[in-house]
Amino acid sequence: SASSTSPAAAAAAGIRRRSPAASSRGRALGVQQVRTVTVAAARSEFASFFPEQVTALEEPAAVAMAQKCKQVSVDVPGRPKPVLTSCVGAPPPPGGEAAAPFVLLHGFDSSCLEYRRLFPLLAARAETWALDLLDWGFTDAG
Repeated sequence: SASSTSPAAAAAAGIRRRSPAASSRGRALGVQQVRTVTVAAARSEFASFFPEQVTALEEPAAVAMAQKCKQVSVDVPGRPKPVLTSCVGAPPPPGGEAAAPFVLLHGFDSSCLEYRRLFPLLAARAETWALDLLDWGFTDAG
């Protein structure tokens, strides 16, 4: 389930979201220095199936990908009920309708957020999907 997602998958990424701020010492010297400030995302910015650790995401690409993530129901033979898994999808861009779609599947102990940097590049060319493998990422393996 999402609450048992590994720390590697939950933290999936990153460098900090940064915002520039001039330091008073730098201004006094006539030089503007840039200091970084971590900006945490609010829990309400993410779907409810994500664990609380999603608010620790700081890399803008990871935050954006997590915010686009949806949960879908998948019928799995041999399971008594459908499994909820997560994915991010993008329709083909104008002119990309004839291109073969990209389907991105992560490795073990990971999530679809692994493709946070590649996904937008591929989505600019063709329909693109990043899926969580069952029992990994943000699935409810129930």
